[in-house]
Amino acid sequence: MKKQNRCFVAAIRGITIAGKTAKSYNVNQQHCPTLLLTIQELDLVELVPGKLNWNSKHKGSVEKVLGSEVAPIKPELNLNPPEGSTVFTFDKSYIMDMGLTLSEASSDLSHGAKIACKLCPLKVKLEHMRQHVGVHILKQDLTNSCGFCGETTCSFSLNKSSKRGTKVFFKLQSNCPYFVKWGKSPTTYSTRNRCTNHVVKCHVCQADVWKYNIPHHYENLHPDVEISSTLLIEENEKKFLTSS
Repeated sequence: MKKQNRCFVAAIRGITIAGKTAKSYNVNQQHCPTLLLTIQELDLVELVPGKLNWNSKHKGSVEKVLGSEVAPIKPELNLNPPEGSTVFTFDKSYIMDMGLTLSEASSDLSHGAKIACKLCPLKVKLEHMRQHVGVHILKQDLTNSCGFCGETTCSFSLNKSSKRGTKVFFKLQSNCPYFVKWGKSPTTYSTRNRCTNHVVKCHVCQADVWKYNIPHHYENLHPDVEISSTLLIEENEKKFLTSS
């Protein structure tokens, strides 16, 4: 799990989907807005000399989080401690690899760090990755690509967060490892904001779609509908990014 640029291992103690208790959930449901997980942070301890185990860090210390805030390290593993125990036993080599993975994730995703682009050999600062990926999407005419990393496996959704009068505000949630929160949606192109790629609601079917993927979305699903001007990419923006 990643929380405020801090990565840690947690055990799932409870699962709730749409208010109902569940025994398990599919990884594809991870970004479902009604998925709530009760988790308990684990600490690496040596209970027996030479053998490492993940153990509950604080007995009874649990918290509830959205499923989108938890990233399964290895979903195919289904390890359950003996009844009444708080210990999860892993192979030592696997634990060391897991620790290294968490360490790298924590340091690589820190503010200002340069991280590897998933679409080219370049390394880019995390806060600039969305614009860099936007260049790839427009130049290579990529479809269904995550605006944060460029891959097609990330999930994302706009969920209602508040309402002021008749205006509804949405909060973006995503399981992308390059996910970056922004205070205000980058909807307007300017010299300070060269990339306006962000998740929008399709005006026809209300699907959540990255703005740069809207043309393909309409072409495939709504070929007879004209795209709203608010969802189109400005020529100045397209020219700047494709000439980068």
